[in-house]
Amino acid sequence: MKATATIRMALCGLTLAGLSLPAMAQMKIGANPSQIVPGAKLQVDGNNTTTTPAKLLVDSAGKVGIGTAAPGTSLDVNGAITQRETAVAVSGNAATIPDNTSQVQLTGAATAAITLTAPAAPNAGQRLVIFNNTTGGFPAVLNGTQVAMGRATEFIYSNSAWQATGSAGAAATGNGIEQTSLQTIKIIEGIKNLMLKHKKKIREHTKFYSQDLINNLFNHPYTKIDFVITDLEVSRLTAAKYLDELDQIGIVQKVKLGRDNYYINTDLYNLLSNVNQIKHV
Repeated sequence: MKATATIRMALCGLTLAGLSLPAMAQMKIGANPSQIVPGAKLQVDGNNTTTTPAKLLVDSAGKVGIGTAAPGTSLDVNGAITQRETAVAVSGNAATIPDNTSQVQLTGAATAAITLTAPAAPNAGQRLVIFNNTTGGFPAVLNGTQVAMGRATEFIYSNSAWQATGSAGAAATGNGIEQTSLQTIKIIEGIKNLMLKHKKKIREHTKFYSQDLINNLFNHPYTKIDFVITDLEVSRLTAAKYLDELDQIGIVQKVKLGRDNYYINTDLYNLLSNVNQIKHV
């Protein structure tokens, strides 16, 4: 036969007694369940005993404790917290985040960047985690922030908009592949412009212009007499003469290191050192 317990509820001085139920749990206000006193706590226990820590407690300051009888903050949880995930299918490279949702997994296939729409939060501080589990290799974009495929980003509602938190801002300017591609394009454009500039200057001020010479000057940020001998198939004396003339007209800068002379293509060196400052042409 199951044990039973008498449940008493005290509310505004009214006492109800004699209700017999299985001894599974108890709810009480304060230490004495038959009397309400100022500053009493609302407590729900896991079973009919006062020795087990409270499963849910609201103290006199309004702090809520779950799994603890002494909450230190407005909500104090002794244990793990689970955010239930909501699956949202992408359609037409767009998706709408449902109301009252804290974690979303995007599904489906994308053929371009996914435009996300999320409702305004009722209060600032609400959080939203978006995991882009789509196929196709495209990011999902919420309020200008990109969530790369296979990645999750947390947002917080602040200043009347969803803002990415922490390092997620890295995704805000695009993924790594896009950034690397843009940087490579800048380098190619810069080298192309420098080659045209050097071609013109060498033709105007020397009598030994050749495409092989231009290629030699742009294989590395520097060249040497031995490199010119090999690439242009000329004698050491001729190679040295060419490079010294290029130094005089400002195409290269002659630098002696140990026993060797190095001829630095300063324009190319500066280009590679400051690629992030190059503008598209």
